[in-house]
Amino acid sequence: TPPTPATLDRDSRAIFRAVVAELRAASMWRDTDAPAVLRYVLALEDGRHARARITARAKLDAATSRRRRKAGEAPAETAWTARGSQGQTVAHPDVAIARDAARDAAAYASDLLLTPKARAQHRLAGVGSTADDLELTRLLSGVRS
Repeated sequence: TPPTPATLDRDSRAIFRAVVAELRAASMWRDTDAPAVLRYVLALEDGRHARARITARAKLDAATSRRRRKAGEAPAETAWTARGSQGQTVAHPDVAIARDAARDAAAYASDLLLTPKARAQHRLAGVGSTADDLELTRLLSGVRS
């Protein structure tokens, strides 16, 4: 088993270990797969962090919007928007980060045969129905034990 990268957050370390365990259980693990698994986990982590920042800003939006309306000021940035260089409203950079991370993670998951479609295309339908797959599914859905 490759060492779990220390730079990953707690959730990402657990996902990294679960992916490696699932690939091992399916007899598909090679040590050279570690960078591919890391790319997948980092994409998930980037998306999770961007969505967390959006959520944190959303919690502040309601109070900030009420205060600005009372003061007669124009709406400020929202959880999803920001001010562009010309003062126009644009999508917040975290929106693009979350979207790109989700797209990248999906592509990396497919490369690692972690999706039902990828397994079916490679005629590996029975692969991934192990306890390791259930653990990975639990981790990806955000359920903690």
